[in-house]
Amino acid sequence: DAQFTIQQAKTPYIDSFCEQLYQFYSIREGYAPQSDECHLTFFTGNVMPSQRGVFETLGCGLSVSDGQTCYKGIIAECNGDVVVNRRPAVSNISQIVKQLNICSQQNNLGFRFKEYENHRFVATFSGKTDFENDPLTDGKEKRNLHHELNISLAKLKQDIQSLLGPNLELLLRAPSYLQGFTSKFDATLFSDSPVIVGVGKCCFSDSFFVDYNTDQINQIKLFLSQNFAQPQNLVLHFDKTDQFSHQQNQNLKIKELEKIDSLLKDLDIKTYFKRVLILGDHSTDCKTGLHSDLTVPLAVWSGKQPEFKFEDYQGKEKVFGKDLW
Repeated sequence: DAQFTIQQAKTPYIDSFCEQLYQFYSIREGYAPQSDECHLTFFTGNVMPSQRGVFETLGCGLSVSDGQTCYKGIIAECNGDVVVNRRPAVSNISQIVKQLNICSQQNNLGFRFKEYENHRFVATFSGKTDFENDPLTDGKEKRNLHHELNISLAKLKQDIQSLLGPNLELLLRAPSYLQGFTSKFDATLFSDSPVIVGVGKCCFSDSFFVDYNTDQINQIKLFLSQNFAQPQNLVLHFDKTDQFSHQQNQNLKIKELEKIDSLLKDLDIKTYFKRVLILGDHSTDCKTGLHSDLTVPLAVWSGKQPEFKFEDYQGKEKVFGKDLW
């Protein structure tokens, strides 16, 4: 599906500078990775387990320190201890998160929250725990209601009940902790995914969230001209292609690829960068809307500088990301 969609999209700018469009396995053949697993393995060369909570928290701009547990969270509709709707209409997420932080501070509950989007948030807890109360599978798995942290969540819910409405619950999942990375790559990452921005904060010199549009491209160009006297390494990650695949909408995915091509031309990446990697998320099939174990497309430009030795991999149909990097 990924290959077919790329062939359908008209991307003359990427075609003009791309030395090679690689197909790479982010971790191993036959395995469909999570976003953070894919990129951690690609950029560190080591297979690393998913740490979704901490990277999503970092990417959303909430500070994290050693000894804290990080979560991704949602407000969901529940029937007793069973989740029945993961995307309820929640129009007042800002008010809810503000009150959650007030309640947690006043009662020394140890939580901090930050809104993410209309029904999602991230959170930190002042201690290490494997607790989560989100079973992920709607209507089939029951939430974990037998843990001491549920007492804290019950207190929080009681305080914000008038804002939440009936049958809505705070669900926390993907508990993970900040782990030290011994070295960072001399590269700048731009992504429209908070998770990958969080990965970038641990792996790269600089990492920025951008919602790719004309205004932000101009801001990026201004930032680059003011901060980089010498050409830099650049990693561009695009998440919306993955989102449209989940929606099983190939037409929007093709349009997004063509939009990316136009924005890259406006950014004039050859002026500012000596090496550029352009990649999406894992391979997601538009027919099923699900992550797959297929290879992930990667476009590479290295300014024809031989020290990067990308030519060693030309002609190879499939490689592993860690080898390219």
